[in-house]
Amino acid sequence: MTNRSARLVVFVGLAAILLRLGCQLNFVDVDLFHEMALFRAALQLGHIPRDDIFAYTPTLHPTVHHEWLTGAVLYFVSMAGGGAGLILFKDFLIAGIAFFTVRAARLREAPWSILFTLTPVAMVLAENGFTTIRAQVFTMLFTAILMVLIEHDRRGKRLWIVPWLLVHLVWLNLHGGFVFGVGLLAVHWLEQLVRTKKIQPHLVLGGLAMVALVFVNPWGKDYVRYLVGALTMSRIV
Repeated sequence: MTNRSARLVVFVGLAAILLRLGCQLNFVDVDLFHEMALFRAALQLGHIPRDDIFAYTPTLHPTVHHEWLTGAVLYFVSMAGGGAGLILFKDFLIAGIAFFTVRAARLREAPWSILFTLTPVAMVLAENGFTTIRAQVFTMLFTAILMVLIEHDRRGKRLWIVPWLLVHLVWLNLHGGFVFGVGLLAVHWLEQLVRTKKIQPHLVLGGLAMVALVFVNPWGKDYVRYLVGALTMSRIV
């Protein structure tokens, strides 16, 4: 068997394992019901409600739903494809996560032998995120995409910034985990600054644009206040 054939066999085997892990959590995540109900109510009202219309006890005002766009996406997927559509959509997202993660590793010149060895460990670590369907799956996907773009940036390519800002705008309305992307870009900028001794203006401007776009959401500056509170609250993880 040639090296290429052996690599293909291992790749197919790992893909089968990933599919098996993705199929273990096919029960509907409870977050999905609330997210879709919120978007259905928004369609009826003509706007995203600023109060928790489902609560029977006093709540905060405004009530920020940082996953509102996830609810919109899942609402249309479920209306078009039902339960099967949700499962296929989840599999599509998982496949995207796997593709861009492997692509980022290969751009970093990771050998196939190391990649294949560590992939099962990565699958186990990511398994709990493959529910049907939590907004965290979008954050995993966009993080993998950003890792690929950062590798292109290291090679001197700059045009990725503009389309990435559009992706970032979608991400920040899908899930509050977008802050990880902002942090990842900041770390990349710092690494480039230390390594090249250059200010990297394209990364500075891109990062500032990402921060400014956070205000483009149904709650405006209230979303920023919500994020600050959520990120600084005491919790056990």
